[in-house]
Amino acid sequence: MSGKSKPSKLTPKQRRFVSEYLVDCNATQAARRAGYSKKTAHASGRENLHKPAIEEELKKRLAAREQRTEVKADQVIKDLAIVAKLGRRTHSTRVTNNQVKALELLGKHFKLFTDVVEHGFSWKEFAVAAAKSLDGGKCGTGRD
Repeated sequence: MSGKSKPSKLTPKQRRFVSEYLVDCNATQAARRAGYSKKTAHASGRENLHKPAIEEELKKRLAAREQRTEVKADQVIKDLAIVAKLGRRTHSTRVTNNQVKALELLGKHFKLFTDVVEHGFSWKEFAVAAAKSLDGGKCGTGRD
């Protein structure tokens, strides 16, 4: 063997799927990029995510990346709420918009938001709700 403590349980295509999934956390796109048929990519991606060996490898690699980057989904949510509160209090949008965009990209990466358009949803409402959750509901009520 090549110095590994135990042989991989994954096929080369499955290893490629795991690597591709880590790019954007999109199972269908990862399956396509890994070489699965375009017609069956959605089903193959979904099926792969439920295979124990692939689940184990994904968990291991996601944990390693989280450790390496020191970025966690919880921190993204907290930072979004802080930025929302700052923007409301200072009425500053130039810096805040850049911060929110960066946090939005991180949030998408962590699958905190869906790409499905929901009627009646706005980022402003989300930001206000997030800010309220941090300050006990005072934000926006004139009691801060």
